[in-house]
Amino acid sequence: MDQRIPPALLSPAATADCPLHRAGLDFARAFLRGEIAPFAEPLEHSDSFSDALNSPEGNDLESCIMGLAHGDCHSLTAALADRLDVENVVMIRTAGGGAPVHSGLHHPERGLLLDANGVHRVEDACRFWSVIGGEPCKAVPTTTDGFCSNYDEEDADYALSHFAIIAAFVTPRLAKLTASERAAPPGRKAVSGPTLG
Repeated sequence: MDQRIPPALLSPAATADCPLHRAGLDFARAFLRGEIAPFAEPLEHSDSFSDALNSPEGNDLESCIMGLAHGDCHSLTAALADRLDVENVVMIRTAGGGAPVHSGLHHPERGLLLDANGVHRVEDACRFWSVIGGEPCKAVPTTTDGFCSNYDEEDADYALSHFAIIAAFVTPRLAKLTASERAAPPGRKAVSGPTLG
């Protein structure tokens, strides 16, 4: 399996994206280029998100994040992978029975996952979903072959347009949201790295 990033992703003006999807696709491209450091915490737990809930954009943002993180994550993963022509995804499954609980775009070289809650270390995402699901979870790197077989264009449009709203909110707040700007948890070295400009 070829895990290189397709050359089209190396240029921000890679494709003629649908204007309603552009912010999300640009954010995902930056993730794949390694330009976004892991978030300090899931977006839904961040101060930035809490502050936004009292703003005019708050309800839409909450609906987008919660919908794509907790209900339509597989559609988002499939849509991003399809539009960006990448194969690497990670499925988070329960450790016992292997039931899928979440998925995201995978950056295998950096050990990161992109989903509606931002950019995370895969192991941090597993911990998050273990708490949500009430049982241990494990990450299963996979490809898009056979992934989300019931996904269609309507699902893609929904996922990408909602992810664009999230990306438009996140992009100007990256410095506050990324782990590189906060103290590392006990026992973990702070991560530094470039962020989306």
